[in-house]
Amino acid sequence: MTGQEDNARLGSFVCSMPTKVVFGFDKIDSVGDETKRLGSHALIVAAAKTMEKTGALARTKDSLEKAGVAVTVFQEVESDPTVTAMDQVAELCHRKGCNVVVGLGGGSAIDFAKGVAVGAAHTGSVLDYMTRVGHPSEPITEKTLPIVAIPTTAGTGAEVTAVAVITIPATHEKHGIINPLVMPKVAIVDPGLMLSLPPRLTAGTGFDVFGHAFEAFVSRFTTPFADAVALEALRLVGAYLVPAVREQRSLVARENMAWAATLGGVAIANAGMTVAHGIAQALGGRFHIAHGEAVAFCMPEVMQQMAAARSDRFARVAQVMGMPTQGLTKQECAQACVAGITQLREDVGLDIRYREFGISADDIDRLVEDVFNTQHWSIEHHPCELPHSDVKRILASRL
Repeated sequence: MTGQEDNARLGSFVCSMPTKVVFGFDKIDSVGDETKRLGSHALIVAAAKTMEKTGALARTKDSLEKAGVAVTVFQEVESDPTVTAMDQVAELCHRKGCNVVVGLGGGSAIDFAKGVAVGAAHTGSVLDYMTRVGHPSEPITEKTLPIVAIPTTAGTGAEVTAVAVITIPATHEKHGIINPLVMPKVAIVDPGLMLSLPPRLTAGTGFDVFGHAFEAFVSRFTTPFADAVALEALRLVGAYLVPAVREQRSLVARENMAWAATLGGVAIANAGMTVAHGIAQALGGRFHIAHGEAVAFCMPEVMQQMAAARSDRFARVAQVMGMPTQGLTKQECAQACVAGITQLREDVGLDIRYREFGISADDIDRLVEDVFNTQHWSIEHHPCELPHSDVKRILASRL
């Protein structure tokens, strides 16, 4: 077999996309028909102020009730959902007899729904079922309540992943529930719910989409399925993220970024993420920085660290995102890719320094330890060797 033939081999892999995705404008009105197949009493978890202002909460509630599904609403979901809040709402869910959970909002609301779905159906605290180093987790069973996810941002892709990211207030750490049973049964992806997102939030969530797609594509554990999905997400980000930020009411931009976000979620569900997300999780846990902005802070710097190891893949990313690559070597294409993403971060207004959030040089060592301890999975997925000194250098470069 020639070297070229060997490189073309696919190998063996597993791919999974068990969530039913209902995509399109006004599809939020179908949530009742989708949910009634899963349960008779829905707990809606949402962030009240935003969801009431946009009308999304009322539309969700009306659709469920018209379909004959009883409704209980918890509308105080905050960013960086905590295990303490999930335990309280899981108890409410159990007490009210809810048998399906609807997460309405960004990634925080959907992750909250996942945690409640586990907590309401099992004994003890949600904390007992989280994956943490040195703390064996309790088994999650088929008793887990079914979940319907309605994302209102084009970002996390939580509507199609088997992970719920949860903050532990006492330690300022983010850990997760990682189990196929928290994969939503149905995702209602309605781009119309995203038309009111302000530019800064559009930029942050959109950069998270880029991070998911790019990191999945270069992950140690990527597959041909994840590659195909990630590349399409990257193409859409390259074409539509900047227009979505600059033209708030653009139907075309919102629609394509909504689809890119879902594809990004599918990609990471099948390939995982690298240290860029490990750093973002560490930052979010300690400093409560919006997740997409935390990803954007150091993404090009992380890309630079891994560029030589994945130059062929960087070249492909540059190509699909429309960066000029004609006549360049793979190594030059890789550097063009890093430069292009650095420019994208600037174009969407996210070229931010840590000092804006009160992070100083004194915090760097602690953040590095968080990455290697609480976010160790990101080191395992990273495509090349990553010493502590490299992570420290990456973090320090953004002070």
